[in-house]
Parts: sequence; C-alpha cells; structure tokens
Amino acid sequence: MLPGKNALNLGSLGLFVALTVWFVITPELWLLIAVTVLALALGWHLVASIGGGDMPVVVSMLNSYSGWAAAASGFLLGNDLLIVTGALVGSSGAYLSYIMCRAMNRSFFAVIAGGSASRRRPARTSTTASTPRSPPRAPPNCSAPPGPWSSRPGTAWPSPRPSTRSRSSPRSSGPGASTYGSASTRSPGACPAT
Repeated sequence: MLPGKNALNLGSLGLFVALTVWFVITPELWLLIAVTVLALALGWHLVASIGGGDMPVVVSMLNSYSGWAAAASGFLLGNDLLIVTGALVGSSGAYLSYIMCRAMNRSFFAVIAGGSASRRRPARTSTTASTPRSPPRAPPNCSAPPGPWSSRPGTAWPSPRPSTRSRSSPRSSGPGASTYGSASTRSPGACPAT
C-alpha cells in the first residue's frame, strides 16, 4: 500500500477522465493504450489496499462494475437487452455490497477506499428487551435410588438402565474396548454409577 493512496486514486481518476475525453475528441491508438494501462493500475491499486475480511464486498462491487460497463456498452451499441441486463447486474451488485457493509457495521466508502479497517461505525443499540435467562439447573439427586428407566446423555428418550454387571461379548473383549454403561456414556454432572 503506497503512502498517500487516496490522493493517488483521486489523481488517477481525474487523469483517467481527462484522457477519456481526449480520446473521444481525437481517437488515437496511443491514447487508448494509455487509458487501458491507467485503468489497470487504478483497479489494482484500489483492490490491493483492501483487507481480507472485506473481500466479499470487493468481489460484489467488481461484479457491479462489470454490470455498469455492460450497460454503458449497451448504450453505445444501441442494444436494449444489454442495457437492461447490465443495469440489473450493476444495481444488484451495488446493493449487495451495501447490505454486506451494513452487516459488518462498516461504512461502504471506507471499505471501498481501503485501509480503514480500524474505523468502525458505532453499533446501533437495540430497543427491544433482552430475553430473561433461565435459572441454573439443580444438581442431580444422587441419594434417590435409580429407577428401571433413565435418560441417557445425548438422547431425547429414556432408555433402560444398564445392569450393574459388566457385559462381555467376543466382539467387545480386547484392549480399548468399552463396556455397555461405561463412564464414557455419563454426562459430567451425572451421579456416579452404582
């Protein structure tokens, strides 16, 4: 990012407009090449100074620019379809960029100018009442005898309690095998197994 980038961008834009008017008055090849090179440098310098978090806004703005360019070429060619489709693409891309800037609580011009990531708009305060918090859960009653049915962690339906004896099967024997009703199925706040 070059120092004085905003002055460079504005100067390049003014020079671009002047060269374009000159090219329209006297169309010469060297003027077309100069305008093309200046437009390439201006586009690169505008986009290179924008941070990574603002890239979606930049992509939708570049899409919007292509729509406006298509609409302008439609005016030059006298093609109504190109004018309409270019205006649709341009306006929808610009509106999408504006919506994304509002969602990020950023100024649209600060994002497009680049380098203004530290300046954020003040957050809007909500007038709606905050939702009340639920009271904390009571600890499990470990003194009560376990019933024949209990709710297992991670499931919404009650399931039969495992027996106190460990089940062993040919498939579950071996190192690292877990038994039915092992400690890994209990939640952290559950009562210890009896």
